[in-house]
Amino acid sequence: MKIALRLLGATAVALVLAACGGGSDGGSTDGGDTPGPAPDAGIQVVATGSWNDVGLGSGSWGWGVLLENPTGEAIRVDMDVDALNAAGEVVDTMSAMWTVVVAGSQGGISGAFFGVPETEQVASIEITKIETSPSSFGSATLAISGATPTESSVSGTVTNGSDQALNGVWVTGLHIDSGSVVGGGGSLIDVPSEGAIDFTVNLSGSLTGDLIVVAAPPYN
Repeated sequence: MKIALRLLGATAVALVLAACGGGSDGGSTDGGDTPGPAPDAGIQVVATGSWNDVGLGSGSWGWGVLLENPTGEAIRVDMDVDALNAAGEVVDTMSAMWTVVVAGSQGGISGAFFGVPETEQVASIEITKIETSPSSFGSATLAISGATPTESSVSGTVTNGSDQALNGVWVTGLHIDSGSVVGGGGSLIDVPSEGAIDFTVNLSGSLTGDLIVVAAPPYN
């Protein structure tokens, strides 16, 4: 397993994945939708995917989106996401998901669908709407160090390079395998100004491929 350290935003739905105790390498995804650009601000969709092991019943599926922000300022991203079966039919929807992608970095969202019928499988996800706007975080940075994975979690340290205490920093882990997001999770922490704090993120889904561990400031 390779570990890549990036900066990542995460939505409030990631609380659910953070609460999942113990991922399983039996959870899998059949891939994601075709990556492409957002309509403005230079945000790019790098990878998407879903997995069927979040420990919350047969109708629950995890999903993740990896984004890229090549600009010099933090950008807020809002999106709607559909779960699709193998026939391309919508089997569940998550609306008004949001994240912040830090300047010159990768970022994204991990969340969960809860209404997928038991007779259906999520083959892919589709971003049906994506909008961007400036974030007040500007060009400040967050950094992750010492990321250490276990069988079902990853731990490390987040350092806040800004001069403001950040209440509500999302730390997210995403497993990327063959260009698709196949597992992940998130955890919400507070980081003091120009300080550091340890974190642990519980992961679900398939724990294969590259593990990208990232952090994002509050959504503002």
